[in-house]
Amino acid sequence: ANGETIHHMTAQGVSGEYKPFSLSDTKRRQLCEKFKHLLCLIIDERSLLTSKLFGSTAQILSETIFQGGISQQIIGALPVLVLVGDDYQLPSMSEGALDVLFRAFGSKMTQKGRQLFKDCATTVFKLSTIRRISDKRQNDKELLQRVRLGNAITDEDVARLQLLHIDNIRDKHGPELVKKIEDEAIYLFWTNEKRMKHNLQRLGATNTPENPTAIIKPIGYGDKSGKSIRSHFDSDVPKTALICVEAKVCIQGQNFYPLWGLHNGACGTVKEIVFAPNENPNKGHQPQYVVVNFPQYIGPTWDTENPKVCFYYIS
Repeated sequence: ANGETIHHMTAQGVSGEYKPFSLSDTKRRQLCEKFKHLLCLIIDERSLLTSKLFGSTAQILSETIFQGGISQQIIGALPVLVLVGDDYQLPSMSEGALDVLFRAFGSKMTQKGRQLFKDCATTVFKLSTIRRISDKRQNDKELLQRVRLGNAITDEDVARLQLLHIDNIRDKHGPELVKKIEDEAIYLFWTNEKRMKHNLQRLGATNTPENPTAIIKPIGYGDKSGKSIRSHFDSDVPKTALICVEAKVCIQGQNFYPLWGLHNGACGTVKEIVFAPNENPNKGHQPQYVVVNFPQYIGPTWDTENPKVCFYYIS
């Protein structure tokens, strides 16, 4: 659908809050051209949208829409705005649609976002049919609906869901299927400690004497004893990066080019780590580049035999 993240669409940083009328001249010209003929904006996964981001997006649109902006309107007199999503799914990381009726204070952008959520709630279309499951699996549809609402869950539902526990799958189908599931699964963790422990375990299971883990330490070129300047980064500068071929990696805190699938949270697999001749990480050298396969990548083809790979220059 050629969609993109809100941050990329409006040239916002992943962190922070937009200050009204603070766009640079270059960004403003680019966005004015981009939104010159915008008639309908569809935002998916509304439950994940924060009031602050929603308000910031509306402010930027009001400053740039229709070749110069209509800042008197809350979202620039945009003709059609559609929010799609399920509020029974994951909530936003900070205040979002579920909080607008219970919060009274907040930043200017947060309050603008709250008002937009309320305005959009005046006209609602309820989509009551689960279309990702065929009509032949009506029992599955009904089970998902009960679990979604947390209402009237039966003992049969519990027993059926418990059959999906990894131990039960191992007993019934064998360890080969469990390994396949573990290799392809997306893992969710409540704490960073468990996430980091899991990542180290998976890295340890992936590397071998023939495929060792490269311990890469970043090199700073700042004017303060060569140290990286923290204010230049959206997050803490990592002390080390541990990667090996076939290790899973994730883009974090950056939206390089969402239209190509290179956005914050995109996951890939390292396919090659290329060092200059006679160089290696044990001597403090940086790789020349790292080749990563991103399954969702749809950008220009670098390797015709592997169209999903792209490479990242390090030095």
